[in-house]
Amino acid sequence: MQCPECNRSISTVKHLNIEFETCSYCKGAWFNRNELSDYLQKKADNIIMSSYANLFPPKMSSDFDTQDGGFCPQCNQAVEQMTLSTSGIDILKCVGCKGIWVKTPDLLPLSKWYCKASSIQRLPLYDQELDAWNADTDANITPSILGMIEDDNPTRNFPWATTFIIIINILMFVGFLIFPKNAETQMLVPSLLLKEPLSHFSQIFSSMFIHADIVHLLGNMYFLWVFGDNIEDRIGVFKYILLFLLCGIIADYTHALMTSDPEIPTLGASGAISGILGSYMVLYPKARINLFTIVYFRLLRFSFPAWFYLGIWFLGQQFLNIALGVQGVAWYAHIGGFIIGAVVILLMRIARLL
Repeated sequence: MQCPECNRSISTVKHLNIEFETCSYCKGAWFNRNELSDYLQKKADNIIMSSYANLFPPKMSSDFDTQDGGFCPQCNQAVEQMTLSTSGIDILKCVGCKGIWVKTPDLLPLSKWYCKASSIQRLPLYDQELDAWNADTDANITPSILGMIEDDNPTRNFPWATTFIIIINILMFVGFLIFPKNAETQMLVPSLLLKEPLSHFSQIFSSMFIHADIVHLLGNMYFLWVFGDNIEDRIGVFKYILLFLLCGIIADYTHALMTSDPEIPTLGASGAISGILGSYMVLYPKARINLFTIVYFRLLRFSFPAWFYLGIWFLGQQFLNIALGVQGVAWYAHIGGFIIGAVVILLMRIARLL
């Protein structure tokens, strides 16, 4: 596990029969879901601590090294900074697993605050936020007409690279609608790639930004927007672009080696986007994926963990369609891209590049 502030390794300690992780460099402590409240309760039960609580007001929290929050050492999702009501003490709370990162010098004043805080003021230490009681539980009907998806996984920064890739795809699509003959020379022919890899290597990149029709384009860009922003936010813009291109390259070579029709040109960003999906499943297996659709004029909403949704997508959409012999889709490119995306993230984690 790594510190959400400085990305250094954190070690496990045990105090008051509760195990939690600490960072010796930035003096922070990580508590899993509801552990911090249990820890503070045990400290509050101490007679000496209870008497001190009324004598000394809690001091202000130490500043965090990160300005906009880091990433959860448990589930890799973003952590958000919040100030506990009436205490002046800041904590970092994971939007996914609800774990909490707090400065270890703040544990003493935090326990004093806990002794006097009301149950409502203590609420952020638990699974739900203060405003969760008034949240609107009705699903948004707008994206559900076509059977849309969204992930419950906020980001810290605007996805500039993802937006740029989407804009390039749209501009390329419009350009080749105006000049369709130019598109033919930019498509990738698997047989030519294998025979003369250097001469046709550039078509790997050009074909990655060409789409057959508007449905093909919108489908790919929508999936990239839903899943790409979190990957970009986690690994950074430069690494994200390299990951996208690498997944596209491996996907095209996988298709070229496995396809039974090597003379048929291929196009589209599906292979590269499949790599982003593979990366997402490794980084955020527990993030919630929400599906919206309308059946008989009734809005239906389903929610699944990312590992289940993307696992079903990978196994069901890919291997099942290959077994059924569905034509016109580069299924092997999806498989190759998905696997390399997952492997790259695993290697980055091992090398502590995340």
